[in-house]
Amino acid sequence: MRKVYSSCAASFMTFLQRPWIKIFRIFNGIHTPISPPLQTSRKGEDLHLTTVAADVSYYFLFAAPHTCPPNQNCWGLCKSEVCCQFQVLFQRMEVFDGEKVIEEFEELTRDAGRVQVETLKKILEENGWAEYLQNLGLNGRTDPESFKECVPLATHDDFEAYIQRIADGDSSPILTGKPIESMSLSSGTTKGRPNGIMTGSMEPYLMKLRHYAGHLPLMSADYGSSEGWIGPNVNPLLPPELTTFAVLPNVGYFEFIPLKANAQDQEQEGAQENKPVGLTEVKIGEEYEIVVTNVAGLYRYRLGDVVKVMGFHNATPELKFVCRSNILPSINIDKITEKDLQLAVEAARNVLAAEKLELVEFTSHVDMSSEPGHYVIFWEISGEAKEEVLIECCNRLDRAFQDAGYVSSRKVKAIGALELRVVRKGTFRKIMEHSLSLGSAMSQYKTPRAVGSTNNAILHILRSNVVNSYFSTAF
Repeated sequence: MRKVYSSCAASFMTFLQRPWIKIFRIFNGIHTPISPPLQTSRKGEDLHLTTVAADVSYYFLFAAPHTCPPNQNCWGLCKSEVCCQFQVLFQRMEVFDGEKVIEEFEELTRDAGRVQVETLKKILEENGWAEYLQNLGLNGRTDPESFKECVPLATHDDFEAYIQRIADGDSSPILTGKPIESMSLSSGTTKGRPNGIMTGSMEPYLMKLRHYAGHLPLMSADYGSSEGWIGPNVNPLLPPELTTFAVLPNVGYFEFIPLKANAQDQEQEGAQENKPVGLTEVKIGEEYEIVVTNVAGLYRYRLGDVVKVMGFHNATPELKFVCRSNILPSINIDKITEKDLQLAVEAARNVLAAEKLELVEFTSHVDMSSEPGHYVIFWEISGEAKEEVLIECCNRLDRAFQDAGYVSSRKVKAIGALELRVVRKGTFRKIMEHSLSLGSAMSQYKTPRAVGSTNNAILHILRSNVVNSYFSTAF
C-alpha cells in the first residue's frame, strides 16, 4: 500500500472519471474493478488516501510521495504545492489510443463468426500436439467440424487428473503446447468459481451495496473467471440488474448449449441434451449454458453458467448472467437451480422485511439422513424474529419452488417437508474464515449456495450453530 497526500484526492478522482479510463479498463483483459479500492482515513491532522493496487493495470499508482515545484499547475486539476506523483508517472506511460481500441473492438464484433474460426485455429495450432488432444485423435486438425467431432464436452472432472500432473511439476505438453507456469486457484465455493457479477447470484447483495455506496454507481465491468475472460460490459451506465456483456470473439472459442424450453421437457425420462450452437447462432431471449475453449488448455469446457441472450452488439451476443446450473442435488425428479433457490429466498425475505428484519446470509443442503430426503435452508438473520414469522418464512420458501418435479414430489411425499434452520449471528463469517484458512483468496470468496453432504467442515459449522428449526406445512 502507498499513501498519497489529500491534495491529490480530487485530482485522482477527477482523473478516474475520464471516459478513456473506462475504455482502457474494458480492453486490457484484467478482471478487477475499473478503479482500485480506495479508502480515506484520518491520522492525526493528515487526511490521506490509501490505495491498494490490484494488478498491473494500475501501475501508475506506484510512485513515491512527490512534492511538486511551487505553483505547479498539475494538468489544471489542482494547484497545490504538495501534488501528485501521477504527473511524473504519466510522463513515463505509453500513449493510449482509446479511439483505436474502440475501432478494433467494433471490427472484431462485426465479423464475430470469422474471428471465432480464426481463434479456434490459433488455439489448436499452438496446442494441437498436447497429450489431451492427441488422445482424442485430433491429429493436428484445426477446423471446427473436426474439433467438435473428436473433442467431447467436458467438466472439471475430465481435466482433474491432467491438472494434478501439471501441479505436481510435469512440464510435458499435457494440455498445452508450452509448459504452464502458473495456475489460478478458485475458491471452490460454487462448484467452481465465483465470478463477482452483480446479477443472478450477486443480486442479494445489491441492496447492501447500494446502502454503503450511497450516490456512487454500481457496475460490473466485465464477465470473466479463472477459466478465462468472456467479455466487457459495453453499457456501464445501466443498473446492475440490467447488465449485459458483449462476448469478445477473439479471447476463446465459444459454444452454447440450448436449455430446455420448460421444466416438463427437462423431466422427460431419457431426454437428450441439445447440441451446442456457435457464438453467432444463439437467439435473443433464449437461455444457454456456456462452453469455452481457450489457449490455456481447456477444451469444450462447460463453465456451468446459465446466460440469457439479451441482444447483439454488431454480430456478437450480449449476455445476461442468470445463474449457475443445477447446483442442488436432486432428491427425486426435482431439478432445483440456483435461480430457483434465489427466487424462493426472495419470496420469504419479504416476510422478514415486513417485520423490519434483514436476511444476512443463506445456504442450502439436501438432507438424505432420513426417508424421504428433504431440503434444508440455513438462514442467518439480524434481530430476533417471532416464531410465527419464521414459520411463515418456512412455508413461503416451500411454496415458492415452482419446479414441477419438486411440487409433484412434495404432494406425494416423495420429498419431505422443507426445513428452515436459523443459525447464530456470525455463523457465515466462520464459514468464510474456514474457506480462507484453506487458501482461498478474499477476492475469490463467495458464500456457497449449496453445501454437499461430503463437505463435513462447513456442515459442522452450520449444524453446531443452529438455534431454531422449523418444518414446512405448506403441502
